[in-house]
Amino acid sequence: MKNILLVSLLVVFAACSKKEESKTENMPLEEVHIIEVDSVPGQNQYIVTEEIFWLMPQEQEDHFEKAKDNHEQKEFKSAAAEIRKSTLYLDQEIAKAKEGDGKNLLITAKAQLASLGDRLERGDKVTPLELKEAFYQTNKALYRNYLYQQATVTSDYDFEKNKVDAHLDAALQRVKNAEKWSGKKLDKEGNEIIEEGKNMSQKIKEATKQDKKALVKAWNEFLKKLRALDDKLEGNDGVY
Repeated sequence: MKNILLVSLLVVFAACSKKEESKTENMPLEEVHIIEVDSVPGQNQYIVTEEIFWLMPQEQEDHFEKAKDNHEQKEFKSAAAEIRKSTLYLDQEIAKAKEGDGKNLLITAKAQLASLGDRLERGDKVTPLELKEAFYQTNKALYRNYLYQQATVTSDYDFEKNKVDAHLDAALQRVKNAEKWSGKKLDKEGNEIIEEGKNMSQKIKEATKQDKKALVKAWNEFLKKLRALDDKLEGNDGVY
């Protein structure tokens, strides 16, 4: 009998680039440990193997794209497999999230993806609209969780500890992902907030310790705009 255990991970940060023109530096990477435990028939012994791989936030989006393509080609079991792979990143975010609304949103998003994966595996009908909605809701949940987890930065130490710049880059990309799946474009103000967020992230990256103290107030002011961006994203619900 085989049991697969997903072990709690250490978040590390490394420079990486994404496809085409959108480039993101210092985005968080997840070190994922999958441990497989196999029992030896007729013996009270077990064989333990461990596989380690890296999962980038945008890799989850790649699995969504593959699932959509597989579904269009009526390769439903392959689509189910891609959706299951996509939930690995959610597992990590759920494990790190504080108890509360942000974590609950992630748990709900994972349940929605898992349900779709099970239905596709069984050969039940799943519409393209259902896939788009699940992928949109997942990206929106990840963005909202970011707002909950990074809600207050009170010192330059918090900037370092929370890796605010790296997580901000990832969060803004989540908004663009959600926009793509909803089929409704953000308005001019929404796009301006995203650009301002990119500039804020760069300022944090380049700031010295002394500069970061001055950034704390600016950051907490900018959080108001990130919440406004969340409100704009809410307006994309049900469009797809």
